[in-house]
Parts: sequence; structure tokens; C-alpha cells
Amino acid sequence: MEVDIRTPIGVSTRDLQAKVEEVLASTDLDRSEIDLEWVVCLEPIYSAPKEEIIELVARNAGEITERSVEINTN
Repeated sequence: MEVDIRTPIGVSTRDLQAKVEEVLASTDLDRSEIDLEWVVCLEPIYSAPKEEIIELVARNAGEITERSVEINTN
């Protein structure tokens, strides 16, 4: 099974990995039969809606898709 987890802002990848281990330990699963491979572990980042990179990506996405792109400001 492959699971893609996007680390939320305020949670480190180390915390996330520890939580996964905690959840596995709380089950009746035989942990020796489970192999975990953390392929890509990136710390979460945040880009403010008004940063130039966000505005450029939105503009380019709109031009490519010919659709209106809304930047979430929440």
C-alpha cells in the first residue's frame, strides 16, 4: 500500500512519522510484517497569498488552462 501524506503546517515530518508508528503500535497488526519506506520527507512550508511566486503561478495557470484561477487568502 502506498500512502501520500502532506505534512500540515505546524507538524514536523518527525512528529508525523512518530504518529504513524504510534497508530501502528495501537493495532493488532504484526509490526514485523510491515515495512515502512519514507520516500520523500519535506517539512511543510507556507507561502502568503500576496507573494510574487503565488501570483505568478496563478496567472500562468490561468493562461494555460484558459480558466479563472482564485488564490485562496484564508
